[in-house]
Amino acid sequence: MAEDYGKYKSWFNQPLNILESKDSNDDYLNNNFKMIDYYQEIYHDGIVIDELINKLKQGQFDSLSIIDLNRFRIFLDAVLLTFNNEKVYNVYLKDKFAFQPFFDRLNDSTLFIRERQFLENYKKYLNNLFKIRIDKFNSFFYSLDGEDRRVWDQFKIVRNAFSHMQYGFYASDSTGFLSNFSIYNHDNGQTKEIGFVFEPILHLFIQQFFSNYSFSGVPYKHTWFELNQENGLINFNQVTLSDKVNTKFSGFQKDHFMNQFTSIIQSGDKTTIDNFLNNNSFNRKIISISHDEIEQKCLFYLQEKNHKLNDPIHFFESIKFLFDFETEFSNFLVHLIQLNDRLIDYLRDRKLGINRINEIFKSIDELTEDENKFLCFRYSFDLLRMFNISSRLEDDDLPKIQIPEISIKGIYIQNPLALYDYYKKIRFVFNYTHTMT
Repeated sequence: MAEDYGKYKSWFNQPLNILESKDSNDDYLNNNFKMIDYYQEIYHDGIVIDELINKLKQGQFDSLSIIDLNRFRIFLDAVLLTFNNEKVYNVYLKDKFAFQPFFDRLNDSTLFIRERQFLENYKKYLNNLFKIRIDKFNSFFYSLDGEDRRVWDQFKIVRNAFSHMQYGFYASDSTGFLSNFSIYNHDNGQTKEIGFVFEPILHLFIQQFFSNYSFSGVPYKHTWFELNQENGLINFNQVTLSDKVNTKFSGFQKDHFMNQFTSIIQSGDKTTIDNFLNNNSFNRKIISISHDEIEQKCLFYLQEKNHKLNDPIHFFESIKFLFDFETEFSNFLVHLIQLNDRLIDYLRDRKLGINRINEIFKSIDELTEDENKFLCFRYSFDLLRMFNISSRLEDDDLPKIQIPEISIKGIYIQNPLALYDYYKKIRFVFNYTHTMT
């Protein structure tokens, strides 16, 4: 194992042409920063989906690099998995997942999966690349020792690698679409695992089990506002699955209780919602929000939006992340992944001469709800930067950064008051994202 690890690290550390694109030679971490800036500019002061689609029609995204978008997708998946992992297993859906059936459904040709045709082509690509026959997918991690791993063990390997920045060596096909990347687990000088990941399969796996999103997988909780007709207060509802439910989610299950409730809650009919909750095993928590707290949130909203409050629905959709940061940040990640994926599809289709533009437009149109999420998105991009910095600090194969020894000599602040105002806003958001937990 030590000899294999040494060879692997020599591959891992050498400058790879595969990481380069025509317009960019950014390393992984700097590419993440660049893409965060790029998408934040798109969402600056809110997003209008019709304008986004028009930009796509006008070719304003044609200069993007597929390789850069794909590497950023790995980062977004890593953040999504890291952020939701503990909540799924220790809080909301403990012992309610079954991983192995995910592959059974992935290989079931009678089951509709949007990526079905791509997966068939991906098999052929892997067969040609590794000279081994892949009749069906039964893993997303391939160990260099040639031994199979249980899905649960594969998941732990990937989770640990994402948590400690132990991955790299990205490989792409002829179009620039990323097909796999190398991964390892290294702890206290000892190498435990070396192999590579089938990126598109892992991407689907993470979406199904850790997106907290109905259309991608399964939500671990539902939250919404409603008016209490008796006292005029606003109630904040939170619904999670009861411990009494023994059904396990195994991927691609639109009939799961939490997914069924998505359709129910979207109806907006209180009687239908209450009946469904009463007839099934759910935990429901209702919190009344005082007028003072609504007024405080309203002040925050007006300061951030810098305009008059004329749409109550827009207001409550905008401040929801202050009450349920877990769901709203997950949705932010899922929607950013969806947009990033559609841009990858668009660029790849152009190179291959495939026309799926109407499907791409339809998928992007699903992001319309983001138009009311400008506040959540504004702060979430900063959180992505923090995750990216944390990734560098976690990498145990790069020189350690001694935080106390960092010199700030020569660094000055042009506007100290602006920094203080920003700090107050961040502290306000942090405090209120924990108010309702």
